[in-house]
Amino acid sequence: MIGSRSTLQAKLFRAFTLVTIIAAALPAVFSRNMLQQERLDLAGRQALAQATLLRGLLEAGIDGPAQAALLASVKEAGLRMTVTGEGGVVALDSHVGEKDLPELDNHNDRPEIESARMTGQGVSLRHSNTLGIDAMYAAVALADNRVLRLAVPLAGINRSLEKELSSMSLAVAGVAAFCLAL
Repeated sequence: MIGSRSTLQAKLFRAFTLVTIIAAALPAVFSRNMLQQERLDLAGRQALAQATLLRGLLEAGIDGPAQAALLASVKEAGLRMTVTGEGGVVALDSHVGEKDLPELDNHNDRPEIESARMTGQGVSLRHSNTLGIDAMYAAVALADNRVLRLAVPLAGINRSLEKELSSMSLAVAGVAAFCLAL
C-alpha cells in the first residue's frame, strides 16, 4: 500500500511540475513577445517624431555651417540622418562625407522611403548594410520632393528589453519554484 501511494505521489508531482512549467512559461513567452512589439512600435513612433522635428529644421532652409552642425549633432546622438533627392539619390548623410555620397546605393526602393513618397511618412525595421546594424527607420517627405530618413539603432532598445526580460524570467522562475515547493 505504501509503495503504490508513493508511486501515485510521484506521478502527481510530475504532473503538477509539468502543469506549473507550462503555466509559467506560456504567459512569459506571450508577455515577452508583446513587450518586444510594444518597444519596437514605440521606437518607430519616436523615430518618426524626431524625423518630423528635423524636417522642420531642413525646411527652414539651414545650410552651410548650420547644416554641418545639425549633421554632427545627429551623429553624436547615435542616429543617422539621410536626405534623398527625387530619384532616391542620397544628397546628404550624417555618416558619409559629401565626396563619398555618389558611392551610396540608390535609396528609392527602401520601404520607409517608398512609403514617405506615397503617404508623407514611413517606418521600417531592417538591417543597415552601411552601418552593419539593425535599425528602426523613419522617413518623412520634404516640401521639395526630397525625403528625410532617420535611422535609430536597435542596440539600446534590445539592451533595455533584455534587462526587463531577465527580471521577468527571474520572477516567473521564482513563482514556479514556490509552486513546486508547495
